[in-house]
Amino acid sequence: FERRKLTITATGEGIRATAIGASQFTVQLSGNTIFLSDQVILPMHNMAVVCPRIPDVLTRESVALGITSALNRLDLEDLESPVCVYLPWQGDAEYTALLALAAGVKDAIHDRLAVNNLPLVLALDVDLGAALGRILCDELGFDLPLISIDGVELRELDFIDIGEPLEPTRVLPVMVKSLAFPTTVF
Repeated sequence: FERRKLTITATGEGIRATAIGASQFTVQLSGNTIFLSDQVILPMHNMAVVCPRIPDVLTRESVALGITSALNRLDLEDLESPVCVYLPWQGDAEYTALLALAAGVKDAIHDRLAVNNLPLVLALDVDLGAALGRILCDELGFDLPLISIDGVELRELDFIDIGEPLEPTRVLPVMVKSLAFPTTVF
């Protein structure tokens, strides 16, 4: 505002906004192929879902750029609370592709999370959560709390909660909160 020499004037009224829409809740379970680092504290609530646009051919750079662009698009450059990075998977689970994905994730988000010692939450649609978590922690030295869940379907602008592991199977309940807007306005 200062740069454009605009004046901000306080009004006597409060701000009101109306949205025609509804929220929708779904519960999904993420199971045997998840990864939880030792430092993870569950449950976690109200994490924004970030959906990076990543090309089919994965490179470390393209993954990092996709995640950075998605965070910027949602105005999440400075992370003050955990977010969930949703990574839908295309193709076979080849080690080189998983390594590129993990390295790009670390490059894009580790330092942003480290400022406030926030955990990294990853979500995949296929059963690669444990593999991705192991590569990040064991091979790339990711040193922040990490949750890597799989078998979930998410969209940008969703929010998720992750509950404590359910015994004896150790599956995690995942609550997905979505906004549903009508296609026609009355």
